[in-house]
Amino acid sequence: MRLWNTLEWFRKRSKRFNRTRTILESAAMSDVQNLLNDRGANNPEVGDYWVEMYDPVCLVIAVSDNYVRILEHLKFPRPGKWTWDIDRSRILTRGEFAVLHRYESRPGYSCDVDKGCLSMIDWLKESRPELLVPPTSPVLV
Repeated sequence: MRLWNTLEWFRKRSKRFNRTRTILESAAMSDVQNLLNDRGANNPEVGDYWVEMYDPVCLVIAVSDNYVRILEHLKFPRPGKWTWDIDRSRILTRGEFAVLHRYESRPGYSCDVDKGCLSMIDWLKESRPELLVPPTSPVLV
């Protein structure tokens, strides 16, 4: 009987330990993602893909010293399919882009960055190479 009680004690402790470990791991991953978001917002790179709960938010397609060109509008050619609306790109200053997805009332971001979405960039090189030219002014050409 005493052995059984000892085994029950370990079983309960291991569940608590696993739950605590899961909470700590998710908090650590959240901190890592916030660091990635800071880096992506302050130093955008071509191919940065911003998502919120697997939904596309924006794609960085060109970066210069002062400006960032993004795609943020979607088209839905048929039910269940989407693509970026490449006719509606947007040019922002780096400062505007740095605060675009940041919460105003608390630290953090409303969406997360995924580095290196280069398949879309390769497609744009073939179809619309003029969009990949780094912007030199906030006026669309």
